[in-house]
Amino acid sequence: FTVANAAGAEAVLRLSISRNFPTRFSSLPQSRVSAEITGLAPVLRDSSGHPTGVAMQVSKKWDETALKQVYEAGYELGNAGGNNWWTINMNLRVPANSETTLFLAVVYNRYGGVSSFSHAQLSLIGYTDTWVWQEASLGSLGENICFDVVGSHTRSQITDVRVSLFDGYWSENVGGGDFLVYFDGYGAYVYSKMLDPIIMASGPCLSNASYTQITADGAIEMTTHFSGSRTDDFTRNFFHIRYDVRKNTTFSRLAFFQHGSDFYTKFDEFGQFQYGGSPSSDDDDPTAYETTTTLTSCNNQYSYPGEYPYRQEVAGEAPWWFSMAPQKLANAGLGDRGLVVRSWDAVLGGQRAPKPAFSLFCERVEISPPLQVGSKLVEGDHVEMRLELVILPRWGNGEFAQALSNTGSASLTKLAPIASNSSAMVQAQARAHLRVSTAQQGVRVESHYPIRVCLVSPSSNSLNFVRFHVSGQGLGFVPVVVCGLGSHEVPAGGGLWVRGGGAAEYELVDQAVYDETDFWQTNFVAATGTYEIVYNIEIFDNETDFFWGSEPAIPSRAPVFQPTRQPAYPSAAPSERPVPAPTEQPVPLPTPGPSARPTPQPSGEPSLRPTLEPSLSPT
Repeated sequence: FTVANAAGAEAVLRLSISRNFPTRFSSLPQSRVSAEITGLAPVLRDSSGHPTGVAMQVSKKWDETALKQVYEAGYELGNAGGNNWWTINMNLRVPANSETTLFLAVVYNRYGGVSSFSHAQLSLIGYTDTWVWQEASLGSLGENICFDVVGSHTRSQITDVRVSLFDGYWSENVGGGDFLVYFDGYGAYVYSKMLDPIIMASGPCLSNASYTQITADGAIEMTTHFSGSRTDDFTRNFFHIRYDVRKNTTFSRLAFFQHGSDFYTKFDEFGQFQYGGSPSSDDDDPTAYETTTTLTSCNNQYSYPGEYPYRQEVAGEAPWWFSMAPQKLANAGLGDRGLVVRSWDAVLGGQRAPKPAFSLFCERVEISPPLQVGSKLVEGDHVEMRLELVILPRWGNGEFAQALSNTGSASLTKLAPIASNSSAMVQAQARAHLRVSTAQQGVRVESHYPIRVCLVSPSSNSLNFVRFHVSGQGLGFVPVVVCGLGSHEVPAGGGLWVRGGGAAEYELVDQAVYDETDFWQTNFVAATGTYEIVYNIEIFDNETDFFWGSEPAIPSRAPVFQPTRQPAYPSAAPSERPVPAPTEQPVPLPTPGPSARPTPQPSGEPSLRPTLEPSLSPT
């Protein structure tokens, strides 16, 4: 489509694109109304095919049941044609006296030949009168994680969580989870207020959402960033969480994160709980930091069982890992739970807390304050941590083999010798620990995993390139974000270059399937007026050089890479705003009327599922 502005001043165009019709490829088994709905990710491209970075808000609805006739998003629901719809909303800043041709691509299941990731608002009108629900998916084959953002439907902010077998079928729900669980000194649960959920980027390479809130008593402020990434092995849910204590308070119970939650946990019959940390040196025996606890039936979900760990400080060094496996239930499509604490920084009770603690609460594991902290927090305390929540395909029922057969994943192939032990796979995810460094002036490392390397400002680097080094091997496709860029355009003949294993030459990353640009994602960062470009890369070597820009010149002398500390939370680099550019503010989440319906829970055979895996990438 073409956007024109004949006026002498810049104009803002709000554009909404909706779909309520079958896919255009009738040969697809999923050519019913909105077949891509569980996992669509829009990409707005310029006339050269480059992703523009324009922020787009995706809202959608699906419902298997026959509802009473309602009028929603321009459709009369309840009639023949189904109750499915989606809309994509965007704001475009159109320069004065200009005409621009743009293309909207809707990524469906795969992007660049690899399962894409998407995150969107899901309307549940007709099911419940609660507020906003969000759904995220690896591919378009059913949801993988959902959020009851304000906890109004379940009192748990993380709800449905499912394994991906890449087989075209929905899997069973092994959710949920929660962020802050806070009971005051009198034993009363303290709710949160001023909740503000924003989806800045819905995918398809790396989603980006934030949730901010403060407890009702004004004592603890929370900011959570969530991301999911494009990959071919299993879903990784990245959380970067920061708590700040704004005034002194006491607590009778406090958890900074729950995997499984008080009021929402599904298919939680696990045989063992295993946990461990990383050795402090290469000479240490890693098994010295591992412990196994046999799980038994829990009769009282409101008190900590005396025989299980309670606010016990973890052993070893970061990253720490926690595993619940094996799943004892025989239902098809159940996964095993895993949690990795990638990094931790905290001051609690006015004293530095170098390590987190954890509690085992029936079928739930909690990240807790260490017991020596007592029951008081003081103004100025904080906790900052990076977590990965993973759901792994089980060895039993042939599900791991099924996922490997459906993908040919190099990561799953590597894990196959230990796949009969899900705890070993969680440990492998923890030990896939990357360290990023750079010797380039005007460049900083903002995150080691996902990798995020930024120009301090576009003007600080006239050559407009970024060079960095990664130590360690990754599992799956690792998100790599190059940020602080002055334009959404990738240099002609350039992009992301990789040199691993002591190779003499760099190789340009090219995962294109349909055209030259269908494998990277671009985001416009309104706060800084800059762009970031996202790739997903398999890292097989222990030492790997990266270069973003035009063809790299190999220096006559190898640069000396200095270790880079994990940056403080958050970091932002001010820079000049590009013109023309997308709208300055992310599109806010719409507030559904009466809210919506979470995913129908399968019992026995999963429901609402395609019969075969779709093969279409962008449509």
